[in-house]
Amino acid sequence: MEVLKLQKTEIEKTYGDCRNLREIVDRLEVKLQQHGQVICRLHVNGLSFSEQDEERFAQTQVNDISELTIESEVVKDVISGSVRSLIEFIAQLKETCVDDADRFRSGNITEAQSLFANVMRNTQWLIGALQALEPQMDVQNLRLKDMWRTNETHMVHTARELMEAYELGDFVLLSDVLEYELYTSLDKWRDCLVAFSAAAPG
Repeated sequence: MEVLKLQKTEIEKTYGDCRNLREIVDRLEVKLQQHGQVICRLHVNGLSFSEQDEERFAQTQVNDISELTIESEVVKDVISGSVRSLIEFIAQLKETCVDDADRFRSGNITEAQSLFANVMRNTQWLIGALQALEPQMDVQNLRLKDMWRTNETHMVHTARELMEAYELGDFVLLSDVLEYELYTSLDKWRDCLVAFSAAAPG
């Protein structure tokens, strides 16, 4: 993690030709990309900005910015951290799948349905996170790309099976798909992410 802290005088000197915060951030992003880095956090006038804040205050005039702090990281480090987090997330989701299947089988339907909604939300979040990570894959690694495609197909098919079983009220089938199909799909994603991590340069 690298930190760049700019005070008002330096902001006006270096970015005085920018009209607003967005233009400053855009220019900083280009500069950091040249060094293989990305902005991770932004602090304006001592306040930490989320992505939503950045959008909301994008038109803030340069002369209204008295202090700007940018935290940046090397792209490969950000990706490595994301992969580690996803592997941990998958491990937790696998446990939840087994727990939910047990609840359906034991007849604890109300709790099982509530937990199932959580499983589906987390599965959808995982799919989105994996889609965001995919462009970072090594395009030369054909084996990894094949694994990724196979896993995507299996996950889509499994999600469809889960929803069909749930809508039919077939909790026996739902339990089996949770404990075996979705669990297996998550296992395959874990293996794929481990392989991705091992293949990553540096």
